[in-house]
Amino acid sequence: MKTLKTKVLPFVLAVLLINLMLNLIFSNRITEDRFTTRYNYLKKNLTSYNTLFFGSSRTLRHTIPATFDSVNQVNGVETNSFNLGTPGNTSFETYMQYESFLDFYKNSEDKSIKTVFLEIFPLTRVSWENSTSSKSVYWMSLKNAKRLYGYVNDKEDYTLKRKASYSIFSIPLFLKYFGFGYINFSSDSADKKIWLGKNSDGFLSYEEEIALSKSEHNKKSLLEQRNDFVKDTTQLESRKQAILEEMKNEDNTSNFNPSHAEVLKELMAKSEELGINLIFTVHPRLNPINEMQALKEALPNRIIDMSNPNDYKEFWMVETSFNHAHLNTAAAKIYTKELAKIFESNRAEQFTKTD
Repeated sequence: MKTLKTKVLPFVLAVLLINLMLNLIFSNRITEDRFTTRYNYLKKNLTSYNTLFFGSSRTLRHTIPATFDSVNQVNGVETNSFNLGTPGNTSFETYMQYESFLDFYKNSEDKSIKTVFLEIFPLTRVSWENSTSSKSVYWMSLKNAKRLYGYVNDKEDYTLKRKASYSIFSIPLFLKYFGFGYINFSSDSADKKIWLGKNSDGFLSYEEEIALSKSEHNKKSLLEQRNDFVKDTTQLESRKQAILEEMKNEDNTSNFNPSHAEVLKELMAKSEELGINLIFTVHPRLNPINEMQALKEALPNRIIDMSNPNDYKEFWMVETSFNHAHLNTAAAKIYTKELAKIFESNRAEQFTKTD
């Protein structure tokens, strides 16, 4: 047994060392196909755009570049925008995607991008079954691990047990440096090209995904999700009431997360160095919302928030929903028009200030 251990241990250590070196070489490789399909397109056509949207599926499903640009054009503002929202993103994954763009943009000869809208939302814990997936691993790094630790440690409303549950991020962190992430295990999905959207602007509603998808399994899954919502819409009302209850709290001091605010301020500074006006967005249907309300007070001139059901009743109707967490295409047009309206009316005074 001892002989076996002395033979196996050097081999294991050698594999780990080789993996570490290879993973460091390919450390910035993004393996999220739904993002890279559009990101690679953007990089090839960068001069065509001056406005970008980064975020989760809410950004992807709610923000229509063609609508945003047409409203701005009527108001005398020239924007050419592109949507990079990605389903299933955690907040810190979104920030990593944006930082990757900034690194690319810094070395680009063209400097056409003037405005970026970045969706902000609380950090969600990765599940055990997804902790080893490429989706969870690719964006991890020592830098992001430090950010995650600071974020969780600063959550005053988290119990010690809940904070400990976030240690699951150590699994993707280990795999990031010692796993086999440098090998491309992903297959070329038949649906890969649909993520550019019907108009090649990155927007893809659920309705359009169902129509464009070549995967019968994906179509069936989305239709079942839609049918489940139609059969029982109580989840929508429950989410609405939960948000309204949170918004009754006028003192958000305990919900403020200094580490999260620092990451956002760092992104603002990097953006400003490159001549980019960075604006944060809080979307309808986001739950919980209390942390975002606290961030609004810390970054008063940088956040567009349309999460309040009392202020935006049209985003909380069954008729404007695809499911309890997302708007349908018709409501996405309303959301995008309102976003353009707020942007146009405040761009000269509010969003050009740096605190």
